[in-house]
Formats: sequence, C-alpha cells, structure tokens
Amino acid sequence: MRAPFIDPSIQARQYQFRGKGHCMDPLFPEGSTAFMTQDVAPRVGDHVCVYFRDGTFADGNIKHKILTAFDDDAISLSQLNPPKTITFRRRAILAMHKIYAIQVPDGCFFGLPEGSTKARRTIEDGAVSSVTTTVNRLV
Repeated sequence: MRAPFIDPSIQARQYQFRGKGHCMDPLFPEGSTAFMTQDVAPRVGDHVCVYFRDGTFADGNIKHKILTAFDDDAISLSQLNPPKTITFRRRAILAMHKIYAIQVPDGCFFGLPEGSTKARRTIEDGAVSSVTTTVNRLV
C-alpha cells in the first residue's frame, strides 16, 4: 500500500511530524518527533524535512535528512543508516524545511543548532545532565 501524499503548502509556519523508518538511527530512532520551521532557511549541515514530488518514493513523500550540499540544479542529502549521501535534481523536491528540534521516544529532547549537525541531548529525568553527539562525516 502506498503512503498518502502530503502537500507542503498546507503546513503551518511551524509544525511537527512523528518519524517512521530507520534512516537516522541510532541518533533519532523511529517514532521520534521532529519540529520544523519555515521561518529559517536551511543551511548545509542542517537537519531538514524534505517534501518530494508525488511518486518519488512508495513509502511517502516526506523524508528527514541532513542537507550536505546544494546548487541551482541539485540538492545533496545524507542519512545515517546506512550512511550515504544522495543527490537529487531540484525539480524532484517540492519544499525543504529546517528541523530545529527532535524529541526521541524515550523523552529526550534534542535542540539542533543552526547550520550544524551537532545535537545537544538533555535528559528530562535528571539522571544525566546532557550528552553531546556530533556527526562529523556521513560517508
């Protein structure tokens, strides 16, 4: 069964989605909630919510990736699991919004600094004050 198409033009300026899939494991496991904004333009190194044209993927047109490069004709996006970077023609992409925070299923919250693949993880139960994870190179 094909996933439904989601039109990026109907999204609020800031919104959230719960993730499905394992492409950002182990940093952001399936079931994590990503918080997006249209108010800040994505930069290289940012986590992004990418809306692809209908029919590009059978499992839905929204993907969480890391923006690794772009020019007038193409956009390169990376994932963590398996580690790889894929370049898409701009015409395959309808919209790309910056992910500014993620809450993982265990309740931990990541704020994602602008223009960086660094994520600061704060533990809400107080057992650990914070853990910092850096993605230096994806491929």
